[in-house]
Amino acid sequence: RRLVGRRGAASGVITVLAAPGTVLPGVGVVLDADELHHLRVRRVGAGETVRVLDGAGARAIGTLEPAGRDLVVQITSAEPVERPADLVLAVGAGDKDRFARLAEQCTELGVTHLVPLDTERSRHVESRIRDSHLDKLRKRAREACKQCGNPWATVIEPFAPLEVIARRHPQLRWFLADPGGHAMPAVAADDGVAWAIGPEGGFTPGELEVLQGTLHAERVWLGPHILRFESAAVAGAALTLDRRASGVGDR
Repeated sequence: RRLVGRRGAASGVITVLAAPGTVLPGVGVVLDADELHHLRVRRVGAGETVRVLDGAGARAIGTLEPAGRDLVVQITSAEPVERPADLVLAVGAGDKDRFARLAEQCTELGVTHLVPLDTERSRHVESRIRDSHLDKLRKRAREACKQCGNPWATVIEPFAPLEVIARRHPQLRWFLADPGGHAMPAVAADDGVAWAIGPEGGFTPGELEVLQGTLHAERVWLGPHILRFESAAVAGAALTLDRRASGVGDR
């Protein structure tokens, strides 16, 4: 059934997701089945204006046009958005449902990379996130762009131990969420920042040795109570944004 435009049926401008690299001025963007279903549910159709994001830094405005029984978006204006400074969360790979919600929150907060951290204690969590769940996490992170307006979806990386992550992301300033830590120190706006968030039970002595001896992680206090991994990750990301936005880290 062809989608029929109904102006006023939806409040505000609807946001749709496009494939990375397809959002260009004057180009018709083909939408996938999920986005077409989204438009049907919202009763948005031909002739209406939509905002387009690709999750890879493109932000555009376009008009829906019929294409057979479906719709395409004719891009009228587009702008690339510069990627922000690195904000990496390396998080003990715990419960898959809680990790999926974290993937969404990372895009909302502007986290650039989320790494499911392979730790000794996370391997014993029966409901832990696994390789087979990564594509769903990436989809959740991309879909969060529509709600929050962030043109950059968080990159969900493959599982890795701390030693591998250190090689993937060199020259970052590492912080370790730790109840015995101190207040987060100054962070310049363009500092690449990474957080290590332990699994339930925390990091093992060997892992702590890597964090402090190899990554030179600074211990940071995130509050008076023991936090779940997703709460600690969100707190670390929000604290980093606050330090950057407030200019605390200007040097």
